[in-house]
Amino acid sequence: MKNILYLCLSCLLSITIAKAQNDVLTRVSTSIEMEPYTTGYINSAGDTIIPIGKYSHCFTKEFDKIAIVSIKDQPGFYAIDRNEKLLFRVHRYDNGPDYVKDGLFRIIKNNKTGYANMNGEIVIQPKFDEALPFKNGYAVICKGGKKQKKGEYITRDGGKWGYINTSEKYVVQPIYESARSVKENGEAKVMKNGEWITIQVKK
Repeated sequence: MKNILYLCLSCLLSITIAKAQNDVLTRVSTSIEMEPYTTGYINSAGDTIIPIGKYSHCFTKEFDKIAIVSIKDQPGFYAIDRNEKLLFRVHRYDNGPDYVKDGLFRIIKNNKTGYANMNGEIVIQPKFDEALPFKNGYAVICKGGKKQKKGEYITRDGGKWGYINTSEKYVVQPIYESARSVKENGEAKVMKNGEWITIQVKK
């Protein structure tokens, strides 16, 4: 009898935990302007799960599997899971974290760039010296070169540029002097011998 009761309680606890993990959290704030130290997360019952002010800022509006946050006294942006475990550092885009494009966003490790998804999975390991957000199924990547600051922006001087798809397969080997994102029709601009030319990128 005790064993049956214990089994029932264990099942009930497992269901409760699973339900709590599946409950999408909502970002809340004490300020319309979303100033630092004023955001946190609540569940669908209105219970506070992550107190307002624990993180400098919570960028993810609906916290399902992961959320992107900034941490007090630490530069950059980070992805956390529902247990608030730090997963990886997120690439910067303008003044915030990278946007999700084609289901992926950029991450950084050891000054290399890769890609992850909103399930918290690293889909493409950080191994590129430079990489742009995916667009129309492809991403511009670079091997080599050096970072340099131009005004407000940091660019990469030199290196060899090419394209990968979301399966990490090279669709264009990194052989060009520079490259731009692929258009919807598959065309892309690349630099060869100092001149911009148009190529057709295929899966």
